[in-house]
Amino acid sequence: MKSSLNAAMTPEAGELGGAVVSLQQVTKIYPDGNVQALAGVTLDLPEQAFVSVMGPSGSGKSTLLNLIGGLDLPTSGRVLFRGQSLATHQQLDKLRSQTIGFVFQTFHLLPNLTARENVQLPMFGDGRSDAQRESSAAELLALVGMADRQQHLPGQLSIGQRQRVAIARALANQPALLLADEPTGSLDSASGTAVMDLLSRLHCELGMALVVVTHDKAVASRADRTLHMLDGRVVGDTVTS
Repeated sequence: MKSSLNAAMTPEAGELGGAVVSLQQVTKIYPDGNVQALAGVTLDLPEQAFVSVMGPSGSGKSTLLNLIGGLDLPTSGRVLFRGQSLATHQQLDKLRSQTIGFVFQTFHLLPNLTARENVQLPMFGDGRSDAQRESSAAELLALVGMADRQQHLPGQLSIGQRQRVAIARALANQPALLLADEPTGSLDSASGTAVMDLLSRLHCELGMALVVVTHDKAVASRADRTLHMLDGRVVGDTVTS
């Protein structure tokens, strides 16, 4: 499906081939329990890449995703977004809201808002009028196959449909980078396959980088590249397609 969003979300020609995010000797230690979640990770994520991250529980996958998305900062080392350190970024909240989308296993939809209203939430404060927000939300819901469920509350939707709404919300501000933490973890196999089909299609159509954390080898195999983590380190980096 072609959309007016495509042109806006595709990186400028000068950005193609560069790194959207770079990690340089990144370590993360949580003081509570003195847990070292990451240990000297160095990594480049190119623009428009599709990367999966695998590893056992406690290997550092979610911590890596949080650092890539600017939800947390490293204990040492640097995380760069298009060459700029997140630790010294003057408007980190604005960077996250405008250029990075997040998809979570548990959706985080507000139960008292309709699908369209949930998708509009990240748009407030960016200067769009009510009509523009409603139009954008409707277009995004159509993009993820939810055009006929716009006025439904989350409780009126299946689990797979809720994840589709969450994906539409993650796309609200045309992100250059979409981060998905176990996006199929709460879904049955058929719904999980449908969600991964959707994410793969959106990655291709919208030209954004996509990072998916997963325990599922079938999900990981959809990516172009798979990182394998163990004890806070990247111990494998495999081209998967």
